[in-house]
Amino acid sequence: MTLSCRLCAADIHHGTVCAPCIGSLAADLRALWATGDLHGLDVDLDITIARMDVRPRSGNGGKPSEAPLLINDAASDIRRDLHTCLSGWCRILIDDHGAPAPADTIAAMARLLHANMDIVRVAEWGDSAVEEIRSHVARVRHIVNRPAERVFAGLCPDCSNPVYAPADRTWARCRVEGCEGRVDDIEERREESVRAARVAAPERRLSVAEAAMAARAMGHGVTDRGIRKAVAEGRIVPVAVKPRLVVRLGDVLGMAARKTRVA
Repeated sequence: MTLSCRLCAADIHHGTVCAPCIGSLAADLRALWATGDLHGLDVDLDITIARMDVRPRSGNGGKPSEAPLLINDAASDIRRDLHTCLSGWCRILIDDHGAPAPADTIAAMARLLHANMDIVRVAEWGDSAVEEIRSHVARVRHIVNRPAERVFAGLCPDCSNPVYAPADRTWARCRVEGCEGRVDDIEERREESVRAARVAAPERRLSVAEAAMAARAMGHGVTDRGIRKAVAEGRIVPVAVKPRLVVRLGDVLGMAARKTRVA
């Protein structure tokens, strides 16, 4: 009896998904973990989340209402959605097929799914898994491969509007019409923005991974494990514990500052 792949309508002899479609999913999953000397899309995504670049605001160049935070919210949302997606399909493999539970990381869950492509290919839900996972990976590829954006260089010394420049520039000119202001020391101005972000950030609620990356972007040697240990020891009071651990960025920065003073 000849069947049709539910995704591309190709002829198949068994299952719900053809070999090329399942192969495309396998390739996407492999891209999520490190291979040889190359890190995976999971690391690319974390780098994108923690970057210091911000988008210039379009319009008439009004003054910024708050200091830019060093977190890419769009990339963070994509990471969260991908994690939820992989976790859900892994749960089916664990509950219905006895697969071992992976570590709670994107790379580990991708490896488990990749190791069970034979199950995915014939499962009643196989086409849904292929479609959903590949859609999320496509979103990851899109955001990590975007052209380099102009980064925040500092506030214009003449009109106080934000100035942006390519990441490798040492100076930048204000683009507000009629203004001739120029930021000459981008690194110093960027440090000023980091200090301003520290003031604006205390109540920002982030996952442990996001808080650790933001703290590192601000120059602190903070890790996910260090934050979790601080929560367990009562040095940081979490905002939420389930479905995931959420902390205030200000509490993490405070912990890092105390550690620096002691050192």
